[in-house]
Amino acid sequence: MLVAFEHGDLRFPYIIGCLWSAAALPPILDPALQKREIRSKSGHTLAYDDSEGRQTVTLQSQGGHSIVLDDTAGAAKISITDSTTKFSVVIDLAAQKI
Repeated sequence: MLVAFEHGDLRFPYIIGCLWSAAALPPILDPALQKREIRSKSGHTLAYDDSEGRQTVTLQSQGGHSIVLDDTAGAAKISITDSTTKFSVVIDLAAQKI
């Protein structure tokens, strides 16, 4: 339990939180929580994937155009794709090519 006192006065304690201990360990993170997404009202998305072996950030427009920043070990790529996926540009930093 984490306690604070109003103006430092011990007569007025407030419980403001709790702390983990050896007896009360924090919960194990659910692997599904390694992916996060923010979606706008019109359908644009910003997605983060921190899964083991796959670290990416994806920005996608409502129309389907996307930019993917891939930080997966050894990858270091930026991909830009149009909504039809017919056209794309990949910047591969490891291979030093576009």
